[in-house]
Amino acid sequence: MNEDPAAARRLLQAQAYSNLAQWIDIFLMFSVPAFVWKATPADIALVAAAYGLPVLFLGPVIGGLLDRGPPLRWMLWGTLLRTTASLCMVWAPQLDAFTWLVAAKGLAKLFHGPSGAIVTKRLVAPGGQLRYFALLGTLDHGCKLVTPLVVACLVTWVSPQTVFLLSAGATAACWFRLRALSRYPALMPAAGAPRRRAAPQWPPLPPALLQSALLSVGIALALAVYDPHLPGYLHAQGFGTAVFSQLVAATALGAIGATLLVRFRWADAVPATLMRQGAAAFCIALGAVALLATLAPGRAGAGSLSLLWCASGFGYELFAVGAAVTLQRLCPPAFLGRVSTYLRSLQSCAGVAGPLLGAGLISRYGGAAPFIASACGLMALLGAVQLWCSTRPRAV
Repeated sequence: MNEDPAAARRLLQAQAYSNLAQWIDIFLMFSVPAFVWKATPADIALVAAAYGLPVLFLGPVIGGLLDRGPPLRWMLWGTLLRTTASLCMVWAPQLDAFTWLVAAKGLAKLFHGPSGAIVTKRLVAPGGQLRYFALLGTLDHGCKLVTPLVVACLVTWVSPQTVFLLSAGATAACWFRLRALSRYPALMPAAGAPRRRAAPQWPPLPPALLQSALLSVGIALALAVYDPHLPGYLHAQGFGTAVFSQLVAATALGAIGATLLVRFRWADAVPATLMRQGAAAFCIALGAVALLATLAPGRAGAGSLSLLWCASGFGYELFAVGAAVTLQRLCPPAFLGRVSTYLRSLQSCAGVAGPLLGAGLISRYGGAAPFIASACGLMALLGAVQLWCSTRPRAV
């Protein structure tokens, strides 16, 4: 496959606009109900469930549709639905209507994400995938750093709901960038070709792809166990919200460091190795947090915590880039939509179960328990994967 630089550049721009809109949505979806309708914690939990449940329950079904039809068309429809939902959120009259619109955004994301994986496979040559995902990660985490500041400034001038216009503008820009890809031969069905049907049975998946999926779900569960309870833990240790914001920024900076390193120094690395090294770095950083929380509770300063969160962001993004390229290279093309949506469904399930497990651990063993459980579980999983790799080595 010969990569078309112009097509890859347009796709990168479209995905960057999409990621910007996603960070705006994440920031607003949980703050608007609290500020506008004085939502209770139960209401916020319902909004979060509305965003995640479409992925959890409809992922496998929609994955089959994506594998049968033109992926760019599904991507365009998903982007259009996101834009429409954002516009409607500006004038949502009450929390119930807002929650339904959040569910529509979750459904739109389900169409956009996996179909984007198929489009990426068709437009980005295997030799350029590491560089592509590294640059995309850099832009994504740059948006993560900048978005809270931009939104915080905007809400001092306009109502929080009005800021959804910015999200709608970003997804509209994404739609126009995607629309410009419709004439590229790689995304056009062959003349006279019949409508592609999904294969009746799943083919055997390569071991490296299965390892990637296993680690992806494991890391998602580990994050979900401790991350939602981090503000409460910091408050119990005497830290304020400024330290929490500092840790979020440190995570993003670590991730940007990882993507830049891949982009400029490790562009020829083996993705499966990159993936395992990133998972190991994330696991080590989490283990250090667990040790601090156990052996020196209350003694860790904001600086040392920021360094650890920066290291965890570095490891996580290194893993994410390697896992994304592993999926692109090893997944059978006719099953890429289904594999992507099944994986997202499993991650969504981990995201729902993890906070409940973390809450149970805190109530029984204390605030440090989620960090300890996540670190121990992830170490065991990583050890099992490394043992698997030693018995059945497979390079990507």
